[in-house]
Amino acid sequence: MARTVVIGYGNPLRGDDAAGVAVAQALQERLNDRPDVTVEAAFQLLPEHAALIAEADRVLFVDAALDGSPGEVRSTVVMPVTPPGSPLTHTLSPGQILGMCQQLFGKCPHATLWTLTGWEFEHQEGMSERIQQAMLGWVEQIVEDLLHPPAQAS
Repeated sequence: MARTVVIGYGNPLRGDDAAGVAVAQALQERLNDRPDVTVEAAFQLLPEHAALIAEADRVLFVDAALDGSPGEVRSTVVMPVTPPGSPLTHTLSPGQILGMCQQLFGKCPHATLWTLTGWEFEHQEGMSERIQQAMLGWVEQIVEDLLHPPAQAS
């Protein structure tokens, strides 16, 4: 059975930056009966995530974006990149996590980054109403992708 890991991340104290975490929480509830899908919510990507995805066939990273029109959803393939020289960093990209996975475990799952462009990123709890509404469709798109993944190029 193919195994998929979903990591939704962001800062719940920065307005719309919480969108990735909120989507992960919604997916945990929605997919709790799917043993082939592991969903993790995190404030940021950590080196430990490389171990989490090492046994996966596929990983979906879910995050808010600054660029684009508020509410815009994008899905892009992520390729591994060389991780930073020090594991003591506060900003790791999905590509760097994949690079760590490849470097430490000798394998790298197919990865996609799902983003939703936010509107308000000030210091505040709670997302803007505009992004909360857009999230409903975003969750549905991700669930559809999980249930019917696109063909992967060999």
